[in-house]
Amino acid sequence: MQMKNIVVRMLSKETIKKSFSFVASFIEESRLNKAKRYKKEDDQLLSMGGSYLIKRFLPDKEVIYEEGKKPYILGGPSFNISHSNDYVVFVSDDVDIGIDIEIIDSRKIDAIYFVLKEDEKDENIHNLFRMWTNKESLVKCKGTGVNEIKNASPLPLNGVRTFDHQDYYTVSMIYMDYALSITRNGKEPFDISIVNVSIMEDLEYRL
Repeated sequence: MQMKNIVVRMLSKETIKKSFSFVASFIEESRLNKAKRYKKEDDQLLSMGGSYLIKRFLPDKEVIYEEGKKPYILGGPSFNISHSNDYVVFVSDDVDIGIDIEIIDSRKIDAIYFVLKEDEKDENIHNLFRMWTNKESLVKCKGTGVNEIKNASPLPLNGVRTFDHQDYYTVSMIYMDYALSITRNGKEPFDISIVNVSIMEDLEYRL
């Protein structure tokens, strides 16, 4: 049996900026207004990019946003987004799924140590960031938020673990200068394919 493949849609901040007017017209007005509330331009762009990816790859789906809860679609599919530095990423699946991406930056090590237990700390910076994103992707998959992140085990970095009486499968990797982790409900293993999204192609198609 062929292993399941999870496609990660990756959109750069620069791509969003170059097609700003199109993205602003493409996403819902409420999501555009939400993005505009961020003070920094980078945060505005990444917020818009996340809304763009959801609408583009889950067309004709009504996404429900509730304060303090993970966005969802009644009847599925499950989806999740994450962003860091220059990129926003998106995944969707037929079961609960979570994704986290973090730029590898030594200035963030103290924040990582805060969410890791003493015996989980590693001198290898790549492993540290994989463990951090591993934890984040797990709680995002579960939908409970960062309040449970300290209780979540970051190991194994790749494979099955049980959290709160539920089995999850996680893949954690280094991609360019980023740590990237995906956690999926269940024990089924999966591969990851990363696809860089081009807004201009979408614009040309629609024109």
